[in-house]
This record gives sequence, C-alpha cells and structure tokens, in this order.
Amino acid sequence: MFQLLNSSERWTDYYDGEIFRNRYIRGVIKRLMYFVPGILHRTKIVKFQKWHENYTLIGMAAVNCNELDAAVQMYQKLTADKDKLYWGLPVDWFSGKLTFPRGTMMSTTTSETILFFYELAKKRRNVVEDDVIRAAAYNLLNGLNRVSESPDCLLLSYTPFDTYKVHNANLLVAAALGVSGELLADSTLVDASRKIVHGCVSKLHTDGWVPYRIGGTEDTVDTYHQIFSIRALYYLKESNEEANVWFKRMLIYLENNLMNKDTGTVYLFNTKKIIDLQPTSEALRLYGMLNQEETYNKIYRKMLQDFVDDSGQIIQRIWFVGERKRKIKSNRAFVRQGLGRLAIALSSK
Repeated sequence: MFQLLNSSERWTDYYDGEIFRNRYIRGVIKRLMYFVPGILHRTKIVKFQKWHENYTLIGMAAVNCNELDAAVQMYQKLTADKDKLYWGLPVDWFSGKLTFPRGTMMSTTTSETILFFYELAKKRRNVVEDDVIRAAAYNLLNGLNRVSESPDCLLLSYTPFDTYKVHNANLLVAAALGVSGELLADSTLVDASRKIVHGCVSKLHTDGWVPYRIGGTEDTVDTYHQIFSIRALYYLKESNEEANVWFKRMLIYLENNLMNKDTGTVYLFNTKKIIDLQPTSEALRLYGMLNQEETYNKIYRKMLQDFVDDSGQIIQRIWFVGERKRKIKSNRAFVRQGLGRLAIALSSK
C-alpha cells in the first residue's frame, strides 16, 4: 500500500479531468474515470497530478503505523517551501462560475495537513517546527475570507477566492486552529476555533445532520462530509463542551441514517443506493480512533466483501440499480478519494 501511494506517477484521481475548461467534458470524464481510468491516462486524455493531500494521507498512515521516518519524509515534502505553508490544488479548479487557480490554498487540505503535523508532533516533537505550525494556522485564519463574523461566531470561506459557507471545511479549520493553539499555547487560535465551532453548530438541526453548505437541507447530506465534521470535532471535544455535544449528535445521526451498524455497510447518501470506498474508509478510520472494535471489524469485513474484487483489485464504488438492486461496480480505486484514506483507516485500529 505504501509503495503504491508513494509512487506519484500512479496517483489516479477523480479530478484528473479538471484540466478541461468545458464543464460538460469534465462531467463525462469524471464518469469515465470510474470505469476506464487506465485508457484515459494511456491516451493522455487526462494526466496524473501530484496532490498535496496524498502526501498528507501517506504521512498520517505512517504515523499510525509508527513508520516515523516515512512520516517525517512526508512532512519534509510538504514543508519544503517555507514561504508557502498552505496546501491545495495542482490544477485549476472550477466551481460554478468561479475558477480557483492552480496552487490555491484549500481550507480542507491545509487543515488536514496541520492535523497530520499535530499527530506527528506527538511522536517527533523535535521535527515539527513551531514556525511551520504557526504560519500554516495563520494562513488559514487570515488567508480565508471572513464570510460571517460576530463576537462569538466566525465562518470562513472555502478558499481565498470565494465566499462559500461550507460546514465540514469550517469544522476542519476549527480543529486545525484548535490543535495548533494547543501546541503553541496561542489563545488567538484557540478562541478562533471556538468561534468557528459555534458559528457552524448554531446553524445545524439538533438531529445532528450536516449539510454541505450552511443553510442546506437534509437531502444534501453525504456520509463522508458528515464524518469529516465528526472527526474534526473529535479533536476538540475534550476542551470544548459545545464541540462534544455536537460530536455525539452527529455520530448518532451517522449511525441511524447513513450506515447499518449490524452489517457494517456504510452508504454514500441516506438513499442507500451507492456505497463508496471514501465514506467506508472514513467510517473505518473514525471507529478505529474511537476504539470501537466491534463496529470497526464489521465495517472492515464488509469493506473486504464489497470493495475487493475476485482478482484482488480494490474498487471505488458500487451502484445498486432497480428494484432488484443490481450491482454496477467501478473499475479501480482512486488514491486521494480511496486508497490513501483506506491506508489511514487500516492503520487506525
């Protein structure tokens, strides 16, 4: 797994077709990526990209496995440019009418990278530099747009180029700022983390479902962004009671609506028509972090049953079609949306 993940020339990604400016072409290529990614790459219709996030995923898995030299190597790759301590896009990214240029800081990727540094610091504190943590944290706090702010509330944009209010992105930023504030004894970062948590959860339904956008409806909930939000609050729940309350509510909603704890099945949406390696891996990782061995083992066994084909190939997605729920299976798994997250999940127990 590590050998595959560390070979960047093989980093197949759902967004490899983002090089096309026409959204219809991008849409077609995204669908084809599930079934013929090899053909698309061999014919150079799409090309492999070096996503910062994959280094972060490899690094986090390495920390979990106590392969600390490998984790340090990922840290060094991510911090090679000390004047650019934020992480995001290797391609231009199209979002509605906006285009985020190549190299744009992504709130989610930068936050996940800080969380990797935090976990590495627990085991190699002498490696993780305070100046790196501080610069990355303040790049988030000062580099993103403040789309809503009051004395007890703060909501930040997804990138420096938009004014989107995205729940999971804000909660991941809150987690990153919170752990950075803890490491650095920086009350400004800790206070900002608390304000972001309050800004997000004050907009949520008490049932604990997390729509993608603030103000979204329950039918916009997807499982992996729900789990991103839960995992973000996991880092804050011991020091922030509001985070703890909502961590529990979100977890209950996940278990009652987006998965089957008895069978270990994790669905992509509450319609239960798609299962995917990304939310399955995120769920496996979450229950590993929570030390809930029984649930972890059920998800693990179901993952092997569903996502490993007869040849031993790991696949990304299965659609259940029609009343008889005929299965349509994708070809191989992506790295950033699949194998990288699975590596962390398998090392989280």
